[in-house]
Amino acid sequence: IKTTLNEDLFGTVTRKFNPNYNIYNDVPAPKGIELKPNTSPMQRFISTQNFALITKGNQEYEINKNTVNLTLLRATGIISNPHNPTRGTPAGPPIETTDMQCIGKNKANFAIAFTNNENKLFELSEKFYNPYETVFTNITNKKLLEINNKNILIYSTQIVDNKLQLRVFNISNTKQHFNINNSNTTFEIKANEIKNCTINNL
Repeated sequence: IKTTLNEDLFGTVTRKFNPNYNIYNDVPAPKGIELKPNTSPMQRFISTQNFALITKGNQEYEINKNTVNLTLLRATGIISNPHNPTRGTPAGPPIETTDMQCIGKNKANFAIAFTNNENKLFELSEKFYNPYETVFTNITNKKLLEINNKNILIYSTQIVDNKLQLRVFNISNTKQHFNINNSNTTFEIKANEIKNCTINNL
């Protein structure tokens, strides 16, 4: 495995790896040098060679030859540990981090998919994080919300002050236009939750 695609904070990133690299062959690190591990952070998914892991609660993976390892628990006891063999010079004074020991119950979920398609991975991640709920009702053919652009995904909904708050994400690399079909007034807000404008009759 030489390249991976994983979700980053603001989209996706392609990372390159040396599949035969073994950090333990280079320890201890020379003074002033920090050895680069074959691990990488992720958000919801990582894919390579038409294989993908979608996770909820796990946000680090490692490449070892032709294997993808998923970090189940990363616990840190000391920041800037002076006895860290992979860093020749500490980044600062040693600081104990009791809360980062992750003591107690830890829960995570993951799913496997067979695709490298970026749009499909976003779609599958949305379904994994927000699965469909079964509701028994007499109402038929009613849609609460409908967006007429496949490049715009709904990634979270919540009720705030008895109003439905909707967040969407543009999975393309270009500016997109879309309509939200609903029967109520819709508000556009900035990232800091300040109402920007009122959009009527979408």
